[in-house]
Amino acid sequence: MALAPLLAAVQMNYRKPIPYPAQVIVELFLERLGNTSITIGHRILGDDSTIYADGNVGMVWIDRASGKPIPLPGIVLDAAS
Repeated sequence: MALAPLLAAVQMNYRKPIPYPAQVIVELFLERLGNTSITIGHRILGDDSTIYADGNVGMVWIDRASGKPIPLPGIVLDAAS
């Protein structure tokens, strides 16, 4: 079975313009772990902890042949724990 992650939803909230030049920190974190999908949160911060943007992405793992959702692969579950 050929499986693949599918980007199902993206949300990005722009909070403040990022000044140029700037050093930024991008944080990624697990918001939700489902049977066939995960939601990954993200934030873009300044080195002074100013939040420039935040949001999340939803990813669903599918069987490429059928296009139907499948259980998350072990490597994803291992990384989430």
